[in-house]
Amino acid sequence: MQIFQKASNSASCRPFFTKLSTTFITGLLAGLATTGAAFAGAPADKGVTIAISALQAAIASGSREESAAALNLLEASVARLEKAAKSEQPPSDHLDAAIAAWIKSHPADIVAAVNAYMAEQRTANQPKLEDFRAREPEIFGGGVSVGPNDAKAELVVFADFNCGFCRKAQPMLAALRAAHPDLKIVYRDFPILSPLSTTAARVARAAGLQGKFLAFHDALYEMDRFTEADLWRIGGELGLDVETLKRDAGSTQVIDAVEKDGALARSLKIGGTPFFHVRGHDRLMPGLVSIEDLTRAITQARMTGEGRR
Repeated sequence: MQIFQKASNSASCRPFFTKLSTTFITGLLAGLATTGAAFAGAPADKGVTIAISALQAAIASGSREESAAALNLLEASVARLEKAAKSEQPPSDHLDAAIAAWIKSHPADIVAAVNAYMAEQRTANQPKLEDFRAREPEIFGGGVSVGPNDAKAELVVFADFNCGFCRKAQPMLAALRAAHPDLKIVYRDFPILSPLSTTAARVARAAGLQGKFLAFHDALYEMDRFTEADLWRIGGELGLDVETLKRDAGSTQVIDAVEKDGALARSLKIGGTPFFHVRGHDRLMPGLVSIEDLTRAITQARMTGEGRR
């Protein structure tokens, strides 16, 4: 246990403790779960767990003094746990109050540690432009596309038929199609709002097998709300063979295509719909963006020659 005292006196406290928290402490927590089983079904020692939480908070704060104090508490709790294990008796909780008091007296450190952790998680879970740029051949190489094969600009949109903001974006997309004949729009399904979203995505793909994807897509988005019955009704009104439509919507080909789009969106860490990206553009466009922003992005991609590669 002498390592604790040496660590607390180290001149390079923050780097050392950061390493300690990701190696030793993680291993110690895992070990406690096993050790706790030796206490005739008693849970792992709460005092040690609290002490480790205090140490992690001190590490996040970067305070050498706080880290040293937390380590001393941890050392005492671990020693108590070891003693209890040898006697085959559950450890007492007489030190828990002292550890809890230490945490209570350092609320700013705890809050700072929690905020830092949450900020790290938010950053880690945000879509990154470099990921999109690296995977543009994959992103623009699938889905359902509308526009010329030799397009000078490409736009991908991840959407959910039940999404109100996706619905509001449709007039803008129609205007872009009309204003930019050299634009290719790739429609990707990301049905996240309900099971009906998934069904709608499959039926739209199935409509595409009969050459009516865009007509079905636009007609469905004109409805504020829809039921599964509406999907078949729209297909019939568009002149589709409804029985074939139903069969195709349940086919492995269509189901896999929709699931592949969803997996792609999740791997890119897209968290909601709609989500836009113009190939070669220097920023991502989550949410309901303006037609002006999309037009600028399309123009930039066309002018730089990065809109089609």
